[in-house]
Amino acid sequence: MNTSNDLPTFLSCRRLAARLGLLLTLASPLAAQSQNCSVRSTYQMGNLTATSNIVQVDTGWQSSAVNTMQQNGGGSPGVSLFSQGTMQTQAQFGRLRIQGAGQAQNWNGNGTSLYVLQTGFGLPVVRFRDTLTVQSQSLPVGTPVQLLLRVRMSGSCVLTGNLPLVSNYSAEIRVDPASSGLGINTIVASLSSTTGLTSALVPTTVGATLYVEGSMTCNVDEYGVRNGPPASASYAIDLESLFDFRCLTPGAGLTFCSGTTYPSLQASVQSVGVGCGATPPTLAATVPLLGSNLVLTTNGAPAQAPVVLGLSVGSPVPVPLGACTLQIDPLSAAIGFVGVTDAAGVLSTTLPVSGDGTLAGFSMTAQTLALAANGPFLGFAELSNGLALVLGL
Repeated sequence: MNTSNDLPTFLSCRRLAARLGLLLTLASPLAAQSQNCSVRSTYQMGNLTATSNIVQVDTGWQSSAVNTMQQNGGGSPGVSLFSQGTMQTQAQFGRLRIQGAGQAQNWNGNGTSLYVLQTGFGLPVVRFRDTLTVQSQSLPVGTPVQLLLRVRMSGSCVLTGNLPLVSNYSAEIRVDPASSGLGINTIVASLSSTTGLTSALVPTTVGATLYVEGSMTCNVDEYGVRNGPPASASYAIDLESLFDFRCLTPGAGLTFCSGTTYPSLQASVQSVGVGCGATPPTLAATVPLLGSNLVLTTNGAPAQAPVVLGLSVGSPVPVPLGACTLQIDPLSAAIGFVGVTDAAGVLSTTLPVSGDGTLAGFSMTAQTLALAANGPFLGFAELSNGLALVLGL
């Protein structure tokens, strides 16, 4: 069976059978398409050698987050013929992720396969569906309102080999007044084989109900290792998409049948905890907008005191240290000297914020430390409150 002539035919037959099998599981496609307030993961991965097969995954529509982890293949790197791959997906309302890695090598015309593809008729790899309702306590039903829908995709999907057949990825959001319309030309905003941020404005009214779907796909298929001269290939996937829904009309808001609090791509700053000191220093910041400058200001510190700034990725991680509480994660924080306070105990630090749209929704924690003799922080400093920062628009 492992000959250069019959392997592509065999692969085609296996894929056809796999896709037919999926269609049989979707015997009532209209009923499946009508599911709302649900998440789903569907994909197939092929790593075909004498000891492996094709894995097909369809979690069906689920009411809560769905995670999958699959591995497939035969042989091992270093031998003449092998194909191995892994695939992980995370599907939850407003946040989708695809991760995977694979590699393959053929030998003297004995082919193999290496691919991760959508199943059936191009069903997305990961997606969610929800129902949103526009509500207001002050505006009458029927009042025109405007919604802002945003999609941010970050990461990469890379395929290497002599003859890559497929390498693409996408993220999109659909919206329609009827659930049956989600699959019919209702793409509102999409990103295709590029990371970044995209948005769309959707007009509607107070009291209206809309059906929304967010999805993400990544396809890789290396043709060069199926037959022919010796060849090798590999893929590496790590993609994440965040979906943000906002009502721009004052006095109106959104509720979702899933009850989800969706990720925010809106820039924000929030004070966390309190500082420690004779008069605890306070840290404040401007809103961290993409493409702008972030100004961090320490107030109420000792006069002429050297100040150290700590920045860590993610949300605050409170760590009590005597009378003080460290908010930054000490294991991942970047810490550096930023200057000396003036006679009033004030110091401002300006940091540029990248305009890269893939950073929208990225969270950080900031905190400053002012050197002070016999200070409550480990006996040599005073500590400010922390700031939870979200980069965005």
